[in-house]
Amino acid sequence: MRRTPPMFPPTIWNVHDATVNGDSRTNNVGYAHPSIWRVVEWCQKEEATVRTLIQQDAVGTPPVKRVQQRYVQLQLRLQNLCRDLTSGNKTIAEFLRGVDDTVLFDGTAQDLQTHLNAFHDYCKAWNLKGKLTKLKS
Repeated sequence: MRRTPPMFPPTIWNVHDATVNGDSRTNNVGYAHPSIWRVVEWCQKEEATVRTLIQQDAVGTPPVKRVQQRYVQLQLRLQNLCRDLTSGNKTIAEFLRGVDDTVLFDGTAQDLQTHLNAFHDYCKAWNLKGKLTKLKS
Protein backbone atom coordinates (compact mmCIF):
# COMPACT_ATOMS: atom_id res chain seq x y z
CA MET A 1 0.00 0.00 0.00
CA ARG A 2 1.39 3.36 -1.05
CA ARG A 3 1.15 6.38 1.23
CA THR A 4 -0.15 9.53 -0.43
CA PRO A 5 0.70 12.96 0.92
CA PRO A 6 -2.13 14.76 2.73
CA MET A 7 -4.15 17.29 0.79
CA PHE A 8 -3.54 19.86 3.53
CA PRO A 9 -0.28 19.80 5.49
CA PRO A 10 -0.51 19.55 9.29
CA THR A 11 0.72 23.13 9.69
CA ILE A 12 -2.60 24.31 8.27
CA TRP A 13 -4.98 22.20 10.37
CA ASN A 14 -2.99 21.47 13.54
CA VAL A 15 -4.40 23.39 16.52
CA HIS A 16 -1.85 22.33 19.14
CA ASP A 17 -0.13 25.74 19.31
CA ALA A 18 -3.47 27.56 19.41
CA THR A 19 -4.63 25.33 22.26
CA VAL A 20 -1.44 25.85 24.26
CA ASN A 21 -1.53 29.64 23.73
CA GLY A 22 -5.23 29.92 24.53
CA ASP A 23 -6.03 31.15 21.02
CA SER A 24 -9.10 30.27 19.04
CA ARG A 25 -9.01 26.89 17.35
CA THR A 26 -11.55 27.63 14.64
CA ASN A 27 -11.44 29.78 11.56
CA ASN A 28 -14.85 31.34 12.05
CA VAL A 29 -13.94 33.62 14.94
CA GLY A 30 -15.47 37.05 14.80
CA TYR A 31 -18.37 36.18 12.58
CA ALA A 32 -21.73 36.83 14.14
CA HIS A 33 -25.04 36.27 12.49
CA PRO A 34 -27.19 39.40 12.43
CA SER A 35 -30.17 39.46 14.69
CA ILE A 36 -33.65 39.84 13.24
CA TRP A 37 -33.64 43.45 14.44
CA ARG A 38 -30.58 44.25 12.36
CA VAL A 39 -32.27 42.75 9.32
CA VAL A 40 -35.41 44.82 9.99
CA GLU A 41 -33.28 47.95 10.45
CA TRP A 42 -31.46 47.28 7.17
CA CYS A 43 -34.79 46.81 5.35
CA GLN A 44 -36.08 50.09 6.76
CA LYS A 45 -32.96 51.95 5.59
CA GLU A 46 -33.24 50.38 2.16
CA GLU A 47 -36.91 51.35 1.91
CA ALA A 48 -36.09 54.94 2.92
CA THR A 49 -33.38 55.10 0.25
CA VAL A 50 -35.73 53.82 -2.43
CA ARG A 51 -38.49 56.23 -1.37
CA THR A 52 -36.01 59.11 -1.57
CA LEU A 53 -34.92 58.08 -5.06
CA ILE A 54 -38.55 57.84 -6.18
CA GLN A 55 -39.30 61.31 -4.78
CA GLN A 56 -36.22 62.78 -6.44
CA ASP A 57 -37.22 61.21 -9.74
CA ALA A 58 -40.75 62.61 -9.38
CA VAL A 59 -39.44 66.19 -9.12
CA GLY A 60 -36.94 65.74 -11.94
CA THR A 61 -33.70 65.50 -9.96
CA PRO A 62 -31.23 63.35 -11.87
CA PRO A 63 -29.80 60.39 -9.96
CA VAL A 64 -26.31 60.81 -8.55
CA LYS A 65 -23.86 58.49 -10.20
CA ARG A 66 -21.44 56.94 -7.74
CA VAL A 67 -17.90 56.77 -9.06
CA GLN A 68 -15.20 54.78 -7.37
CA GLN A 69 -12.32 56.88 -6.07
CA ARG A 70 -9.73 54.99 -8.09
CA TYR A 71 -11.48 55.99 -11.32
CA VAL A 72 -11.62 59.63 -10.23
CA GLN A 73 -7.88 59.55 -9.54
CA LEU A 74 -7.23 57.78 -12.84
CA GLN A 75 -9.15 60.48 -14.72
CA LEU A 76 -7.22 63.25 -12.95
CA ARG A 77 -3.88 61.65 -13.83
CA LEU A 78 -4.92 61.24 -17.46
CA GLN A 79 -6.17 64.82 -17.58
CA ASN A 80 -2.85 66.09 -16.20
CA LEU A 81 -0.93 64.06 -18.77
CA CYS A 82 -3.07 65.44 -21.61
CA ARG A 83 -2.66 68.99 -20.31
CA ASP A 84 1.13 68.57 -20.12
CA LEU A 85 1.21 67.21 -23.65
CA THR A 86 -0.83 70.02 -25.16
CA SER A 87 1.12 72.71 -23.28
CA GLY A 88 4.42 71.30 -24.52
CA ASN A 89 5.69 70.18 -21.11
CA LYS A 90 5.80 66.55 -22.27
CA THR A 91 6.78 64.94 -25.55
CA ILE A 92 4.65 62.26 -27.16
CA ALA A 93 7.05 59.59 -25.87
CA GLU A 94 6.87 60.94 -22.30
CA PHE A 95 3.10 61.14 -22.56
CA LEU A 96 2.82 57.52 -23.72
CA ARG A 97 5.17 56.35 -20.96
CA GLY A 98 3.07 58.26 -18.42
CA VAL A 99 -0.13 56.73 -19.73
CA ASP A 100 1.48 53.30 -19.63
CA ASP A 101 2.42 53.84 -15.97
CA THR A 102 -0.94 55.40 -15.10
CA VAL A 103 -3.52 53.06 -16.55
CA LEU A 104 -4.11 50.01 -14.39
CA PHE A 105 -5.77 46.97 -15.86
CA ASP A 106 -7.76 44.72 -13.57
CA GLY A 107 -7.54 41.69 -15.78
CA THR A 108 -11.07 41.43 -17.13
CA ALA A 109 -12.05 42.45 -20.63
CA GLN A 110 -14.74 44.77 -19.31
CA ASP A 111 -12.28 46.63 -17.04
CA LEU A 112 -9.81 46.92 -19.89
CA GLN A 113 -12.50 48.38 -22.14
CA THR A 114 -13.53 50.84 -19.40
CA HIS A 115 -9.94 52.10 -19.12
CA LEU A 116 -9.57 52.34 -22.89
CA ASN A 117 -12.82 54.31 -23.12
CA ALA A 118 -11.66 56.74 -20.40
CA PHE A 119 -8.36 57.22 -22.22
CA HIS A 120 -10.18 57.77 -25.52
CA ASP A 121 -12.52 60.34 -23.95
CA TYR A 122 -9.62 62.38 -22.59
CA CYS A 123 -7.74 62.24 -25.86
CA LYS A 124 -10.89 63.36 -27.66
CA ALA A 125 -11.46 66.20 -25.16
CA TRP A 126 -7.90 67.46 -25.72
CA ASN A 127 -8.01 66.94 -29.52
CA LEU A 128 -5.33 64.28 -29.44
CA LYS A 129 -5.28 61.97 -32.43
CA GLY A 130 -4.63 58.31 -32.02
CA LYS A 131 -5.90 54.92 -32.98
CA LEU A 132 -7.46 52.72 -30.33
CA THR A 133 -8.23 49.22 -31.44
CA LYS A 134 -9.70 46.41 -29.44
CA LEU A 135 -7.11 43.74 -28.85
CA LYS A 136 -7.99 40.10 -28.90
CA SER A 137 -6.50 37.85 -26.26
